[in-house]
Amino acid sequence: MLSWGVTKGRWKHSQHESIVVNVYGPHDDAGKVKMWVDLESLMRGIDSNWLLCGEFNEVREEEERFNSVFISSRANKFNSFIKDNGLVEIPLGGRKFTRVCDNGFKLSKLDRFLASKNFLNLWSDLSAIVLDRKFSDHCPIVLRDKVIDFGPKPFRFFDEWLNVDEANEIMKKAWGEEVNGGRKDCVFRNKLKNVKAALKTWNKSTYCNLDQEITDLRSKVNEWELLAESRSLRDDERRLWMETRKIWLDKENTKANLLRQKARVKWILEGNENSSYVHSVIRRRFNKNNIRGLMINGVWNENAQDIKKAIHDHFSHRFNIQPTNRPSMSDLNYPIISASQKEELEFQFTECEILESLKACANNKAGTGWL
Repeated sequence: MLSWGVTKGRWKHSQHESIVVNVYGPHDDAGKVKMWVDLESLMRGIDSNWLLCGEFNEVREEEERFNSVFISSRANKFNSFIKDNGLVEIPLGGRKFTRVCDNGFKLSKLDRFLASKNFLNLWSDLSAIVLDRKFSDHCPIVLRDKVIDFGPKPFRFFDEWLNVDEANEIMKKAWGEEVNGGRKDCVFRNKLKNVKAALKTWNKSTYCNLDQEITDLRSKVNEWELLAESRSLRDDERRLWMETRKIWLDKENTKANLLRQKARVKWILEGNENSSYVHSVIRRRFNKNNIRGLMINGVWNENAQDIKKAIHDHFSHRFNIQPTNRPSMSDLNYPIISASQKEELEFQFTECEILESLKACANNKAGTGWL
């Protein structure tokens, strides 16, 4: 029995082709695995904008089931299918669960939208809403592109800009421009607006073609290396080759720094960065942190002013709670280090001293039978 159907076409607002797969997941494990394998083979065979939607008959984590059995091995297989194919789940608003048994005892989230990164790039702000159910045991879910305006966005600054002298000049020039406003706080605000606008324009013109520049430079380096395999390079050719390679690696490093800060990843792989992973982290963080609505007094609300007021009232109530009798820690005697011990912690040491210390520790462990 076929467990999915495919529709191929173009959206009215765009000339880009998309493929939508309507999924009805089997109940048995073997059927689910076969469906995922078939879908993976289909998606890898066609380069397009993919959207998988429908009832997958599987959950991703324990919190997506209520009063029903959660089997981690099944969830792990489902999550692996999503990760391996670069899919991103579009968050649901309205309700937490999409299926309700007739007796109202078992609840689960079996319906969802899974989109490829190419599909997400076609839309500014995708979200899904769970509607009230009527005759079916499943709630209908609606996919839409809707932007909720919460007002001006915060000033975002990338550390990589500090390594570029041109960026410093742009900021100094924008800050020095005359601004209107009588009060000092208004002057300060308007100056920040000027800096933000100037950096935004500069960033767009400087980094918009970064990927293409990296590709072109890498191709030139490969051409020089292939030429070096056939004959000895002249001094000027070798110098040009090394300069091109240095520019290429510098731009690769710039791209890695920008992606790492966007994704808040604190590490970078040696050699070429795994940009597909970093991009997936960025998309997951954006989908997770973006507020598309809020349940207020049992009703799903998407009005920006109502959402901000509800959040403000919530934290205002939290911080206005009257203090109660709480345990004090003033009578506790914590061990403290002496002044000499503090100096030892801040003592400068060399790499040789570290190696000697490690060897001494290893010998002590060997002598006590630890190794």
